[in-house]
Amino acid sequence: MPNQFLRTIRQLLETETVVLYEKWTQPSATDQAEVGAYLTERYQYEAADYPFAPPAFDSQAGLWAAQTTYAACQLLLHRSAEVADLLAMLPPFSGPVEAEAMLSADLTLRFLPDVLTKLHLIDPDDPLVGLLETHLHTFHYSAIRRGLPIPELDLDPVLNNACLRQLYVDRIIRYKNKEMAIRSNLIAQIRASLGMFAHQFWPELAHTL
Repeated sequence: MPNQFLRTIRQLLETETVVLYEKWTQPSATDQAEVGAYLTERYQYEAADYPFAPPAFDSQAGLWAAQTTYAACQLLLHRSAEVADLLAMLPPFSGPVEAEAMLSADLTLRFLPDVLTKLHLIDPDDPLVGLLETHLHTFHYSAIRRGLPIPELDLDPVLNNACLRQLYVDRIIRYKNKEMAIRSNLIAQIRASLGMFAHQFWPELAHTL
């Protein structure tokens, strides 16, 4: 049987589209191993353009995020699952959330905000919404364009790694997330990244820099 998990993740990362199946099951160990190998290659490809020294790929975080994203996408179509089933299908990450995990998970978690947007349109009270938002509060680099309550975010993994810190700042600037930008511990690097173009690129924020 074709590896639907691998096909979905590959298409998501390479074309930013997703396949929804009428029938689907939890990925087998073989399916997971194939996706893990693909994610390793994909991370190495993307990390070649990262600033500073890229963290090593965290296979546990990468695979957890891929399974989370895969399940969330399929649940857009299959909504017979009860809350207890959702918790089993979308468990929290069990490892430490350092720079390695944050960037490895982002390979696929960066697409979760799009899933959440669609879920909100269908039913904003869907328990799946809150569950996915909880995951994005932990892996908030993947949620910058969606926005999150600032006081709840643990920025230590970002501030302690030069590569992730620069990527984080770049994404804040790209999506003009003002709430995250005005945090005092990120302002200096945002100022440095914007340079003399702050007023042209982001006039709303320029006066605070």
